[in-house]
Amino acid sequence: MDEEKITIGNAMASLKELHFILSQKDRKDKYSNPFKIFVLIGRKVAGAKDDDALREIALRFFVDLGFVPGKKKTEDKWFDLNDLMSAVASLTGSFSTIGYHLVEFPANKILLLFESDKKITELNGKLVNFQAGINSINENITDIEVKLEGVIKNITQLEESVREIEMNKRWFSRKKVITDIRAKLEIAKNENEARVQDKNTLSIQLNELRTKENNLDTELKIHKSFRDKIYQQILTPSSSVNMHQITLTDPEINRFRGREPELDVTRGEAASTFRRIMDELGRFEEYDKHVNKPFLELKIATSPLLNYRHMMNMESMDQNVVKILSEKNFIKVDDNRGG
Repeated sequence: MDEEKITIGNAMASLKELHFILSQKDRKDKYSNPFKIFVLIGRKVAGAKDDDALREIALRFFVDLGFVPGKKKTEDKWFDLNDLMSAVASLTGSFSTIGYHLVEFPANKILLLFESDKKITELNGKLVNFQAGINSINENITDIEVKLEGVIKNITQLEESVREIEMNKRWFSRKKVITDIRAKLEIAKNENEARVQDKNTLSIQLNELRTKENNLDTELKIHKSFRDKIYQQILTPSSSVNMHQITLTDPEINRFRGREPELDVTRGEAASTFRRIMDELGRFEEYDKHVNKPFLELKIATSPLLNYRHMMNMESMDQNVVKILSEKNFIKVDDNRGG
């Protein structure tokens, strides 16, 4: 039997049993609900399956539910277990879901777009140079062909002169004249051969340039196609349950030309922030809607299929909070895996 089908079957059976337990309203020793909250965690983690990451997201989920702002502006946020208990009190008889949800400002795509624009400009410049070279060679070939016509005409005239003299009965008296004409004829033929060779050399160069021009034109079309694809992904992105990309207009995109370091997270302090950029674009409300309000309104705990991603570094998590959650059985620490 297909292993995936077995896994799905076992999962459905487990959920059915859990549903029965969570549905019990009256407290019974046999069927009492042992869970303070039951959460289904999505395994899709930014394209990977990582149990350690899933363990961390569950931990941070409960930590965030228990964090409340200080009463005074000068106070930091603090952790309150009672607030956590209150937050999950209405959820003890239902399933909730959490997982990763990425709200993305398309900084990398904008950088790719700008790089593509530079590459297209560079290729267009090379293409113009190739076309100038091709035009120059064509002009040289035309010039040679014109001169060849003159040389061939001269050869024809010289050969006709030799024939006329030789047909005359007294040609022997003009032997020196024939010798001079034949010398000129030899020079004309050598010139003709040289110009034909020059033309053939230029024709070879012309074919090579045209081949390079065609290859460059193909490369240019590929870059333009890639550029158009990236551009459309910025203007009309496709969102999913796991990801929402901020949509930008062409004027908004162009605001960042010449400001690429602000979009490059590898630049450290030189890079801007998601919030600062959205505020500059006059779209802070949209930023707040996607980043803050889901947590403030506790939709992360009550909305099925709403995925959740907390950007707190593991090192910055208060170990006392972890200890409280462990002691109250909100999380369980595995001796082998540490989570």
